[in-house]
Amino acid sequence: MVKPLAGRTILVTRSREQAGDLAEALEARGGRVVEAPVIAFADPRDWSPVDAAIGRLESYDLILFTSANAVDRFAVRAAGRESPSGDADTATWPRTVAIGGATARALARRGLRVDEVASEARAEGVLALLAGRELRGARILLPRAEVARETLPEELRARRRRRRRRGLSHRASADHR
Repeated sequence: MVKPLAGRTILVTRSREQAGDLAEALEARGGRVVEAPVIAFADPRDWSPVDAAIGRLESYDLILFTSANAVDRFAVRAAGRESPSGDADTATWPRTVAIGGATARALARRGLRVDEVASEARAEGVLALLAGRELRGARILLPRAEVARETLPEELRARRRRRRRRGLSHRASADHR
């Protein structure tokens, strides 16, 4: 069998946990994979804003998830917490939007409902999905990393829409420990 990547070294900038399928596919094609994660995750200094948002999920009109990491961290934090109505079931959650397929799959893996998926896995894709919708006054929850592109929250602000941003993790280079 021809191995098109034989003799090549490929640097994968995610951990095996996050990019295991990619690393295995590259290795199956003969590549030598070197893992060098460039992003480290840590809990926020203060979970109270996230916990408060979880405690009043029913008050939001929309949750926008912009990464599988945000889904995983939010779901773990929300697990076992009851809503004010006494119902921990996500059927009472607001409409849920995923930035792309990987984020939608992360929601599905967690047993969370996915109402819409942006066709382009970038902030611009979510904005295109929301284009033309009347969201003025809508309560939007945006669980995301504390360090991320500001395109989505800035554009939501520019369109004069209320939104809540909750940082779920710190991002730092792998050698910054």
